Amino acid sequence: MIENIAFILKITDLKTIHALSIFLAGTIALLLLYNRRKDNIKIMMGKIVFDNLKNPMVITNNERKIVYVNSSFEELTGYRLEEILHKNTKFLHSGIHDKEFYTEMDSAINEYGRWQGEIWDRKKSGEIFPKHLTITAVERQDGKRINYVGIYQDPIEMKKIEENFVRLEKYDLLTGLPNDKYLREILTKEMSIKSTSHEEQFVISFKITNFNEIVASYGYRLMDEVMVNMINRVELIFSGIGTLFRTEKEVFMVYGTIDTQIQSLDSIAEELNNAISIGFSCDDEIVFINIIIGILPIINTYDNVYRILEDVNLAIDWAAKSNNGNYAFYDESIREQLQNDVKIETLLRTAIDNMELSLLYQPQHDTKTGKIIGLEALVRWNNDEIGQVSPFVFIPIAERLGLIDQIGRWVMLEACKQNKKWQKLGLPKIPVSVNLSPIQFKNRRLVDDIKSILQECGLEGKYLGVEITENALVEDIKDINKKLSSLKDMGIKISIDDFGTGYSSLRYLRDLNLDVIKIDREFIKDYPEKDDGSITKIILNLARELGYKTVSEGVETQEQLDFVNLNGGDVIQGYFFSPPVSPERIEEILTKQNEG
Repeated sequence: MIENIAFILKITDLKTIHALSIFLAGTIALLLLYNRRKDNIKIMMGKIVFDNLKNPMVITNNERKIVYVNSSFEELTGYRLEEILHKNTKFLHSGIHDKEFYTEMDSAINEYGRWQGEIWDRKKSGEIFPKHLTITAVERQDGKRINYVGIYQDPIEMKKIEENFVRLEKYDLLTGLPNDKYLREILTKEMSIKSTSHEEQFVISFKITNFNEIVASYGYRLMDEVMVNMINRVELIFSGIGTLFRTEKEVFMVYGTIDTQIQSLDSIAEELNNAISIGFSCDDEIVFINIIIGILPIINTYDNVYRILEDVNLAIDWAAKSNNGNYAFYDESIREQLQNDVKIETLLRTAIDNMELSLLYQPQHDTKTGKIIGLEALVRWNNDEIGQVSPFVFIPIAERLGLIDQIGRWVMLEACKQNKKWQKLGLPKIPVSVNLSPIQFKNRRLVDDIKSILQECGLEGKYLGVEITENALVEDIKDINKKLSSLKDMGIKISIDDFGTGYSSLRYLRDLNLDVIKIDREFIKDYPEKDDGSITKIILNLARELGYKTVSEGVETQEQLDFVNLNGGDVIQGYFFSPPVSPERIEEILTKQNEG
């Protein structure tokens, strides 16, 4: 603001955005020039700014009489300021526009303080020329108009500017691919077009799941290069059948149509997978991109673009959660399942506070004596609204939501309290094992938390066991052993659970500070009808050679019990002896064993 004078500009379209800086500079120059209270130096500075603006500009008073023009105006029209000073701008009229045209222009300026449009004017030479003219009123702080500023722009240049703005709106700057806005426009137009009997419209979405990790490792510059290479491969796959869009930084979509007599969406998804999975060579580095893919066949039932995009994104979500490869087709069951997952997530957050979790215990029997020598604590969740929820469902959800540490601590605390209670009743002192998820095992506070729980319950560490899966061991062995040693120093027994189903490595077995190998039920449940037991034999022999005890899970028949016993198994856990049962039932079983 210059003393008591202010001006107001409103951005109403793309052309004004382009001209805004020029308006501001020109108007400021005008105010400096005609503010008589300023000294001559400031007036001269304003004149210099105004005269050096690229676009032709004219300043008039309220009567549309010229009070100043810049040098660009003089060059374009051929008129010098001295020739036209105080003249009404009518002398510039070309004669092409009728009286009504100028009346409407004046009405807009008088009512809104602004007008813009294409207009033909006449140069001093008599030549007529087109221009895009924007006229804006300059107001004092009290709202009184004191001048008008007119700016000329070349219509062809304006068209280019407008096209550039459209491109900025509809295309991704980095890749040059059309963006989500453009995709929505195309889908809106195409929804009403019916496919032929052997054609199928589709939207395929794929997401780079390790985008942030690549950026963190190699930086944005290399990631940008990788993306350009990836796009080249993807566009080759969809050449002639679809258009590639970048809808988010790590998400791409393809909209197109295939001839089902020649191609299938399954085969295209596999081709996409293969093209990206082979890696990208950039700056002497081989970078591997991981993707998940959602596929939506459009069966001409959609009347809403946003529902199309929502459904293909649900397919992406499903691909991320399922264990059936990295791509998924959308169908209504996915929506229902994901909605159910959301409900489970919501209810799970309050499960502990609402006392909905409970523990069952499955006995572990010595193969030689048949006596119970340990128990495994297994968490269960029963909600009034959705009923009993399998741990295979809610444990992965708890891990994803960051609730697993809270639930895991509750399980361990309850198991230790219960074990101490049984001991106080004079029942056999045996260890109770609890499962640790890989996320729990990575928690830096794990050792301190377990030590705190044991102290709180007054339970000796030798009566607690922890079971970890192979997936938790895929890290630096030194760090893992340090944590395992801290647990063993408390007397806690360490078991590797579900052995043979994860990232098995003999090196881990040799180097890690473990006590027990638990053989997964998958290797026992089909013996002898569909499985000769060869893998179980190998694991039992391996464990014996390495000095580990074994627990064979899933034993349900006498034949399976005899097989494990014959091959040197130490402990049996399975329905042959008992399913997971309540604490009260364990108390009865242990009491009977005590009496016998």
